[in-house]
Amino acid sequence: MKPTLVLWDWLGTIENPENAHTFIMNRLLKKHTGKIFEITQQKELSQYWNQISIAMRNVIKAQFPLELERSSTWVSPYAVSLMKYFKQNNIPQCIISNGSGQEIRDQVNELRWDYFDMIIGSEDGFKPKPNPGSVLNLCKKYKLKNDHNIWFIGDSEQDMEFAMHAQIKGIKVKDGLTIVWDMLNEHVK
Repeated sequence: MKPTLVLWDWLGTIENPENAHTFIMNRLLKKHTGKIFEITQQKELSQYWNQISIAMRNVIKAQFPLELERSSTWVSPYAVSLMKYFKQNNIPQCIISNGSGQEIRDQVNELRWDYFDMIIGSEDGFKPKPNPGSVLNLCKKYKLKNDHNIWFIGDSEQDMEFAMHAQIKGIKVKDGLTIVWDMLNEHVK
């Protein structure tokens, strides 16, 4: 059975520091050329880079270290494909994080994502994970029973403890998100 609701952790699950280069390149390309690429469009970004003028490349290269220092959002490309899948299949998605909900909302807006129905962070009125209050609130909102049809995708032991306390399915993705695709494929059979 497919999930009825998908909950995501943010840091380490969706936000992934390994993708800093692409995110910052996108920010600088948008600023200087108006062009932006999906995180999954590495090849297209590289081709575009080779097409812009050397002078523009030098401007971007000069600004890159400063942007790297200021930037905080780097996204796992595998998370994007899963978010798209869930959205296309009308499965609601929410982020539950112990980080700042406002900062995450700002980052999601900067990425121009419309995947999430709600983002719950540290200042949004719920006790932090592993307390299950935020999940119980979402179950009430979506008129769902908290069970294994609600998936929480996270990367830490605290995330799995959170899922256990909320009595939902915890999926630990420390080594990538392939496990989630495998679970979806099992449910399709």
